[in-house]
Amino acid sequence: MRMLGKNMVLHKKQIGVLFLFLGMFIMLVSCTGINNNAKARAIGSVAVPLTDPVKGSSSAIGGIATATPFLPQEGLGSEESDANNSSRPWRNYAGPTIWPPIEIPPPAGILPQPQDQINIVLLGDDRLPDETIFRTDAIMLLILKPSQGTASLVSFPRDLFVYIPGWTMQRINFAMWRGGFDMFATMFEYNFGIRPKYYVKINMLSMKSIIDDLGGVDVNVTEPFYDPYVPWATPLSVKPGLVHMSGEEVFMYTKARYSTSDFDRERRHQEVLNAIFMRLLSMDVFSRIPELYSKYQKEMETNIKVEDIVHWVPLANQLKDTNRIWRYRIGEDQVTAWKVPTSGDDALLPKSAEIRKVIKQAIENP
Repeated sequence: MRMLGKNMVLHKKQIGVLFLFLGMFIMLVSCTGINNNAKARAIGSVAVPLTDPVKGSSSAIGGIATATPFLPQEGLGSEESDANNSSRPWRNYAGPTIWPPIEIPPPAGILPQPQDQINIVLLGDDRLPDETIFRTDAIMLLILKPSQGTASLVSFPRDLFVYIPGWTMQRINFAMWRGGFDMFATMFEYNFGIRPKYYVKINMLSMKSIIDDLGGVDVNVTEPFYDPYVPWATPLSVKPGLVHMSGEEVFMYTKARYSTSDFDRERRHQEVLNAIFMRLLSMDVFSRIPELYSKYQKEMETNIKVEDIVHWVPLANQLKDTNRIWRYRIGEDQVTAWKVPTSGDDALLPKSAEIRKVIKQAIENP
């Protein structure tokens, strides 16, 4: 990969290619893991404090009770508060229901794009069993360009502090939990100038079973790796070379961050991604279509329907050449490290103009 109709019937080969196409995108999400942006400054994976504007109380994130970082100001959202706030930076979008501890930026403005462009967000969430609250700690925008036979993939750091219309300024990874895909899509449009039409969300804990369903993967490890900080399993130690890994080993290899840097973890993500893609190309995918598709269907949530994606099969064939997929990430040049004044938590403030340049390039590149 480079860095930077209703009555239609699918033939067996088309279904296989389609499965490969979707499988690759699912893996892109699940293998990116937490803090997918290698350039962004490391942010701890501590539960993020959150105030529920309806209940007016702190919420438990990931099963851990957290403090309230900032409280709603009395009367916000009323006619009186709107009158006092003569400047409405959110313009025609929904105003906040909780007043944030930082000025709300104006909307980015919609970027021009080809008529046939397809925008999909790929999300990996950290939801635990029996939990309702979650964060989407892996966030990617997939831009498909059927007329060009290419695609662009843009990674976003989970700690971007953005305006979520109809709610407040908050980390980007809470938007999907707070208001579902509609709120997430509007948030994306407001802050980045591009609106996704589709989404695919997978629980990152599912990665282990998915890798095992593939029979494991052969990872080309380029640097020695050892992570002693694994409380639930024997520490993983691997040497450079081609290493066969199970789902558990891939999970440990891609998730480790305390013993290595974010830059190193990004390299490991790329190694595993390549291994998964090569495994999908080599395995007898056709004979296992019913089994594997059923499994992945249970593991993911999406608004993509068969009638939507059937038209993407020709593009899927072209994207088997991974040189047609351009990769970008929102990194340290596009953000400013910042602390939430009401809680002291670390966050990243977007440099809107710089982010816009990255997305514009992702749209315009052939």
